[in-house]
Amino acid sequence: MSFLAHKLNHEYVGKVGNIVAASAERQAFEKRLAEFDGIGPKTIEILMREAGAVLF
Repeated sequence: MSFLAHKLNHEYVGKVGNIVAASAERQAFEKRLAEFDGIGPKTIEILMREAGAVLF
């Protein structure tokens, strides 16, 4: 979990919103999420189901 937090802090200044801002579209956002250790297809599926409408 600390690797995930470190990557988020280092690459996106600790904000998921910065991942969204760096992604031109939903598919790019999902690809960026998948680059985090411990975030797999099921986690992305759940996140996008629950928050996708707010994020995109």
